[in-house]
Order: sequence, then structure tokens, then C-alpha cells
Amino acid sequence: MNQEYKESVEVKNPRFIQFVVVTEVEGNVNADESVGTRITIKKFVTREGIYPYVSSRAIKKGIRLALERDYGFKTDPFETLSDTQIGKKQEGDSGNFLDYIDQDLFGYMVTKAKSQGEKGGAWKRKAPVEMSYLISFFPIPVTTEFAGRFPKRENPIPFEIEQAKFLGRFYGIIYNYIGVFHKEEVVDKEDEDRNLKNILGEVKNSDKVDQNRSNEKMVILKEEERKKRLRALLEIILAGKFVLPRSTDQLNQGNYKYVVVALTNSIKPLSAFVNIKYQKDREYEIFKEEKDGKIIEKVVERFSEGYQLDIEKLREFANMLEGEEKLYVIDYVGNLKVDNRDKIIVKKPSEIKNLVEDILKNLDLNNFNYYLKFYE
Repeated sequence: MNQEYKESVEVKNPRFIQFVVVTEVEGNVNADESVGTRITIKKFVTREGIYPYVSSRAIKKGIRLALERDYGFKTDPFETLSDTQIGKKQEGDSGNFLDYIDQDLFGYMVTKAKSQGEKGGAWKRKAPVEMSYLISFFPIPVTTEFAGRFPKRENPIPFEIEQAKFLGRFYGIIYNYIGVFHKEEVVDKEDEDRNLKNILGEVKNSDKVDQNRSNEKMVILKEEERKKRLRALLEIILAGKFVLPRSTDQLNQGNYKYVVVALTNSIKPLSAFVNIKYQKDREYEIFKEEKDGKIIEKVVERFSEGYQLDIEKLREFANMLEGEEKLYVIDYVGNLKVDNRDKIIVKKPSEIKNLVEDILKNLDLNNFNYYLKFYE
């Protein structure tokens, strides 16, 4: 390992972005298999009840589409790779991290099919972006919508669609090695022609690669390109700029409530401290009005109730932060109240772009020690 990439004894800037998204979704968001004429919803069935969920694959697919639609990036088309021994085509990841941003963000496994006189092989990338399922906080009932298709001159074809409305969350970790690739992620040990020297030769003319920092062990993209990719990803996740894919015909975009973001030097259990509670609030507002030449004060009592972020629980996590670590909450509901002494920075949705730039400014993009340990 080059001295340039060794970790110093004291780590000052955060290396990890951890996030938890609290959102409400409804409908048959991420359809499961069809059972007879029923389109089922993905769900966990436990002793307490039914917990609907959306798979992380579906969330990533929505993010891929947003990267193409809103930011002009290309994503992997999963084209045919090669012939197998029996003459069939084999499809999968291309591993082209220069052209396809999702191969960088979400990782890949490139397989080389066996053919006459050649061995099969594979090389893969450890994804710098990892996400959980979006799962309901509480067990909820699943209802059924009856529908049908009505072809001309034929009998109607009835079917059922399971539907659910739930408040849930998904969480994830973004590591700081977006745009950084170890040689074992780009070469095939069994293929002498696919060694790092040749790979570097193929990409040496790319304006995305940092030629000064790439070496015999690593391919590193320019910092500008790395930040461009991370900026787009953060804006999509924090602003909810993606649509959840589905197999039925209803639009599904998460109704965001809160997004909690932590910049940390080490991985911490953020998701364990992000919860919601049902709360009733009573507020008093004083109005002044003039009547018969006198100023009269009126006190109006207002009540509000509903699910809110458990700020007391989140304070426990905030007290775990050290040094330059930071904790942000994007309040889409507009009901969070924090004390000036809290280590929680509350942001409005209109401040997301500035928040993303603040994250990019404070994130350590040059300390790859955690990543390189995968290959020691």
C-alpha cells in the first residue's frame, strides 16, 4: 500500500455518510409474485402482524432511473457478455465503472463464461452504497382491490391487487470510496490480458481518471467526477427524487416525513436511534386587537396530534458524536423542536442543496484505509 493512502493515527474528517429516511407509502408499491389471479404485496408475516416492505433492489432501480432522467448519467444496460459452453447467451453486469455510474455506486459481479479452450472467471466490486429494505414501523392490515380486464368479444378477466398504506423507513451507508477501484475489482486473475497495467492503458485517455493518483494497485477517478456522482446520489435520496417501480399501474413516490443524516468517522448504529412516536401537542397563541380604543389580548389554544420523530431518542445518538462528526435532520413535516444545546442540525427541504455541499466539504474523500482492508 502506498504511503499516500495509509490512515493517520488521528482521523479528523468523517469518512461515512449514514442516513435514515422516514416516509409514507401506499398502494401495491413493490409487487411480489402473483398467486392465481392475485397480485400480492411484499410483506413479512410475524406473530405481531403483517409488515409490508419495499426491497432495496426496487429503491436502487428508482435511483438508477433518476440518475438517468435528472442528471444525465448512463446506467448499465446489462447486455450480453459472451457465449456459454452450450451456446446460450449470458447476461450480467458489465463492470464498466467509467461509463455507467451504477456500476460504481452499487457494485458489480462480472462473470466470464466458459468457452472452448478457456476458463470461466469473475471479478466483483464491493459496493460503496448499501441500503436496507423500506419496511413498516408497525404491523398494518393489507386490503384487496378488485379489478379486471375486459377484452372485446371475450369474457372479463377478474384479478385482485393487494394494497397497503404504511409509515416506514429505510437506511443506508455511503462509504467514501465512490470513484476508487482496487485492482482486484477491475482485473481477472485468470486472464493475463486483463491485468491492471492493460486496464490503465485502456482508460489513460479518459478525462474522468486521475492519472497522477492511479497506480499499479488502484484506479482513482478525478475528485471533480467523484463529487459529481456523490452529489447526484445525495440529492436524489435526501430529496426523494425517485419513483418506486411497480408492476401495477399506480404512481408511487414516497411521502417523505424526515431524513436523518450523520457524518461519522466510524460506523455507528444510527438506525437504532431513529424512531417515531404518537404525540399530542397543545400550543397557545396570543393575538392582539383594538376594540373601543383599547388593546385586547386573546389567547387561542391549538391542538395537534400525530406521529412525530422521537427527538429524545435521537439526542442519545447525538451525544455519541465526537470531533467533527455531525448530525442533520431534514424536517419535511415542520414540527421538530430542538434546543440550542442539541447537537442536532435541523434543515428545511429547501436547504437540501446547501446541505449536500456542506457534506461534500466535510467528508474525507482521501482516506481509503477502511476500503483497502477488504483486500489485505
